[in-house]
Amino acid sequence: MIALILGSAECVEEDAAAALALFDPDCVIAVNDMIARWPRPIDHAVTLHVENAPQWLEARALNQSDRPTVWSHSGASALGRLSKVADRLLPDWKGSSGLFAVTVARELCMRAVLCGVPMDSRRHVPGKSAATWSGMPWPGREVLNYREGWNKHFDEIAPFVRSMSGWTRELLGEPDEEWLLAE
Repeated sequence: MIALILGSAECVEEDAAAALALFDPDCVIAVNDMIARWPRPIDHAVTLHVENAPQWLEARALNQSDRPTVWSHSGASALGRLSKVADRLLPDWKGSSGLFAVTVARELCMRAVLCGVPMDSRRHVPGKSAATWSGMPWPGREVLNYREGWNKHFDEIAPFVRSMSGWTRELLGEPDEEWLLAE
């Protein structure tokens, strides 16, 4: 099983089109603003910003009929932000919502392909959320801080994850036919 992870960087649509030309995902995981923006069905909604999940789900419900399983970090309930939105909780690996989506994909699938998770300073897709970087480029210091989580968990994710763009593509490589077909 292969998951398609849809992050919120401005390259997400281009990345997703290229990925979908390579394979048909068994599972679609949308992150943050892509929960509301992705026009096709999604299976799982993932965020470290659970306080924004209700508006993303509401926007999605206006355009689509599917209600995905919502995942957030286990600290959300301790912070009092769970508010009956998240269906499942996992620990946060401190590497952005994109890396958190990788932890979710590990629970569900054999492999995952990142789209719109370059972990560089590209703009994020414009959204109506209160998410910190919605519609804005990430400052370099934020990007570098989050990369630490990716580097820390590299050995755990390297065989399992590929990326369509940016620093994560440099780190993990692109999906190719051999990797996609491997058992």
